Amino acid sequence: MILIVCSSVFQLYVALLIKKVFLQDRDVDLILTDSTPIFRTLHKNEKLKELFHSVRFVPVGENIKKLNRLEKSRYGRMFFELFPRKYTKKVWEIDVKKYQECYFSSYTRQNVMLQYAIKRKRKGTKVHILEDGISTYLVKNGQYLRLPKLLRKLFRVQPIEELLDSVYVFEPELVCIEEHKNLVKIPKPQEVEGLVDLLNEVLTQSDYEIKEKFIFFEESFNNDGYVTNDSELINTLWEACDGKDFILKHHPRNRADRFKTILPTVDAPIFWENYFLNHSIDNHVLVTVSSNTVFVPHIISAAQPTVVMLYKIFNGTSPILGSGNFEAYVEKYLNHYEDYTKKKFYIPETVEEFQQIIQKLKQENEVQK
Repeated sequence: MILIVCSSVFQLYVALLIKKVFLQDRDVDLILTDSTPIFRTLHKNEKLKELFHSVRFVPVGENIKKLNRLEKSRYGRMFFELFPRKYTKKVWEIDVKKYQECYFSSYTRQNVMLQYAIKRKRKGTKVHILEDGISTYLVKNGQYLRLPKLLRKLFRVQPIEELLDSVYVFEPELVCIEEHKNLVKIPKPQEVEGLVDLLNEVLTQSDYEIKEKFIFFEESFNNDGYVTNDSELINTLWEACDGKDFILKHHPRNRADRFKTILPTVDAPIFWENYFLNHSIDNHVLVTVSSNTVFVPHIISAAQPTVVMLYKIFNGTSPILGSGNFEAYVEKYLNHYEDYTKKKFYIPETVEEFQQIIQKLKQENEVQK
């Protein structure tokens, strides 16, 4: 039996590809967590139930809060590292005995403990990473063992990087993490018969179409507790657009709408990764600080939207921007897709330059009309 864990829409998107292409004839259980609010209902989707052996929603965040000080304390963490199956029962609400393989995406503590539990149950089990967008290419494991070396040796507890069997990504050439070995290339959705239709069924294709020229993709800085100037940058674009031909796309993990009734937003329940498979976005301008949403359209579907990235005028941080590999990834991306990016990618170094770029793109749009 195989287990796939998803905490974001993009992870589910990739999980469907992997199930359809690599695990077509295997029994696979799917867990959707409470990191993405819509999973509370999406796990009931009938198409998902047909495709997977079982589909479960698990409130991982809520279960971690219940552990309280035990999970956060030094000795509590050591106990769970020695007996990870105890952790999986409390946090993941499962017993891992039946799983021979597991696919996960991010190095959260709860994910890492799940991998320990599965790997230690029996010899020959396999642990894989599936792409979670840009973070898979550049964010290293930030979880460290609390156990002393003697106990690690006695109980055969290994760092998670030593347990990985393979890493599934769309573009192996862009991976910036040396520890990621055995890279497996994921095919594009259009290359797999019937997959776009499957994605439309699961993620609910919408008739809604974005008409506005400029789309700002909000990131989850506010939801994750980071203090940044992203709202100022959003408003700078809004003002540069003279309050028109602009729309804001909220991040699906953000639970609070900071701009309700103030700025025009995408209110329709669209999933971006699926949206650009059904609609041309080549005439749009995608603006963001560092979101994966501006990279994946070309990687996945060869779309060619104009992109403006604001990380050089951004005040704040995040796991992606703080990884040390972000700019290396951007440079790799620009070089790898040079025929596209040299004409359509902008990375301003000042707010004034950002405003000038928007004015230039507005004028070009007027000429094209």
